Amino acid sequence: MMRNAFLTFAFVLFCFLTFAQQQPTSFTWKKADLQEIGASDTQISQLLQLTKDSQLRVKAINEDASLSDADKQAKVKEEYKARREERNKILTPEQLKKVNQITKERRANK
Repeated sequence: MMRNAFLTFAFVLFCFLTFAQQQPTSFTWKKADLQEIGASDTQISQLLQLTKDSQLRVKAINEDASLSDADKQAKVKEEYKARREERNKILTPEQLKKVNQITKERRANK
């Protein structure tokens, strides 16, 4: 009995550690990634707020019972497009190149 509990615990721990070490396959838009591309504190603050606000709008769309699934999908797609356009206004062309480069490298390494 004790051996089974230990083996189960060891397996769960192994799975957790393996999963925790996996790298994201794209740019995450979190503070560490934003610092990696050389974003200023102001840019980081703006981008984090933009992401938070956008996530709230997406949540509201998905919870809107008056919309069909197709309408929800279309509105979420519009929101993501608007968020991407706003991000592109906040970042410099050089920083956007770094975002694309990081995403390409992470996808190649997965």
